[in-house]
Amino acid sequence: MQHQMTDHAQVRIQQRGIHPDALEIVLRYGSSQRVKGGSKSYYMDAPAHQRARLSLESDLYLRFADKLGFYVIVGDDDAIVTVAHNHRERLYHRRKPRFNRGLR
Repeated sequence: MQHQMTDHAQVRIQQRGIHPDALEIVLRYGSSQRVKGGSKSYYMDAPAHQRARLSLESDLYLRFADKLGFYVIVGDDDAIVTVAHNHRERLYHRRKPRFNRGLR
């Protein structure tokens, strides 16, 4: 699957350290939904991970499985508009604050 890429998307991919192979996995096997303006958002959910795991060589998927926490916005003209990390997934990995209740 060959997509054109906007200048903005190229900058964002470089800034966010997203590997071209990981981008290709998300575009090829990721789930998608329509977003504002007629664009599509591609992302990896559980069924998408399963599709990628069953379709790809196992070492390629395993190499990038933990680096697929981002989404790709593709415009009407099939050009990649931008790429961003999925912050919702990252919230679950944060440590919860500890409160010392004994110092009141």
